[in-house]
Amino acid sequence: MKVIMIFCLVLALVAAAVYFLMAAGIITVPTLNSSDAPRAIVYFAGGCYALGGLLILTQKRGLWISVS
Repeated sequence: MKVIMIFCLVLALVAAAVYFLMAAGIITVPTLNSSDAPRAIVYFAGGCYALGGLLILTQKRGLWISVS
């Protein structure tokens, strides 16, 4: 069970890193331009993924939907 939790944490942190890199302009999405949405939305999404990944380690059962 601990290995699955660590794996889920790593996946969430990778997703957060991708969102942060998109907000910084390092990774671009070709079908979108920067005027479509403010950068704050992308930073917020990355922060939610990072927070969710860290909450997995606190063993909150609400986040265990795919683990159980």
